[in-house]
Amino acid sequence: MDNLEKFIKENKEQFNLEEPRADMWDKINKDRQKENIATKRRFILPYKSMRLAASILILALAAFGTYKLVSPEIVPVVAESTNLPQELIEMDHYYEAQVNTYVSQVKNVVHDEELLEEIENDLALLNIEKEQLFKDYGTEIDDEEVVQALISTYRMKIQILEDILKLLNEHNNEQAI
Repeated sequence: MDNLEKFIKENKEQFNLEEPRADMWDKINKDRQKENIATKRRFILPYKSMRLAASILILALAAFGTYKLVSPEIVPVVAESTNLPQELIEMDHYYEAQVNTYVSQVKNVVHDEELLEEIENDLALLNIEKEQLFKDYGTEIDDEEVVQALISTYRMKIQILEDILKLLNEHNNEQAI
């Protein structure tokens, strides 16, 4: 113990003889309340901002998860194949971009989940055929025939999507009249 503490403990009774003034206690209480308010603000603001940040993060993750769950994964098979010529890769990207454009147009018009699922299933079957054609490329089968079959697969996808859009637009026009 230092000397001040020792002195205070030894002379405690002398310090307790007088009562502090009432206005002194009021001032002490006001100062303590200001300290408490400032302390609470310091801890509440980070807490609220952390809650807000956590809420935004949860919403963003939920939206991303929903997007990944709902949207069909159209990953070009070409990216996995390294033995394909550059022209074939470019052709795949070109046709897939067109197909994706039509798919997004169909999704904007179609609001029936069952119909969308059926369309996606049909396109998935054509994707399986396309994957098999990519596997066949460079084997004993004539590469020119494989390329022609790939092109016809892409054209078939596009034709199906165009027909669906045409039918849906006609149906919507009839309902509008």
